[in-house]
Amino acid sequence: MGQSQAVSGQSVSVQNANEQSAKAELEAAEHKVAQYQAMIHFKSIEAPFDGVVIARNINVGDYVGAGSGNMNANGTASELFTVADTHAMRLFVSVPETFSATLSSELMAKVTVPQFPNKVFEAKFLTIAKGFDPNTRTVITEFSIDNAEQKLWPGSFASVTLTAPADPGVYTILPVH
Repeated sequence: MGQSQAVSGQSVSVQNANEQSAKAELEAAEHKVAQYQAMIHFKSIEAPFDGVVIARNINVGDYVGAGSGNMNANGTASELFTVADTHAMRLFVSVPETFSATLSSELMAKVTVPQFPNKVFEAKFLTIAKGFDPNTRTVITEFSIDNAEQKLWPGSFASVTLTAPADPGVYTILPVH
């Protein structure tokens, strides 16, 4: 009707402006809905792998900033949870410098924990740090323990007995009682 001059040009311009304004309001509302959907998605936390929560660093009522974790007393962000896959555990043993020559891929560790005093867990050698801690004169040796039954928990205290392969031709003489 605007081209046929049946309606004034000003009326056509006003209607076009109203249409563009309504489109802009619709787009703004759609963006607001998308923002609320994203906020609803943040109500749940998903770990990138299956595991168990081994530490909770948040309490009911704590403020959690968007994308920044829990705000601690200093106003800095901290992690909310710590999740671990406990099907295989890593064992870190500080081996004294004097025994560093025995560290090899054939090294085995037998591990006991206080909660299972009669159970011995076998640990396989993974790697060593290739450097000594100057304060303790030890080297960190890393082992892997199969924990399919998930009896061991992260952070457990353990007693470790290391067994190194003996050099051929070396004999041990034991006293006779």
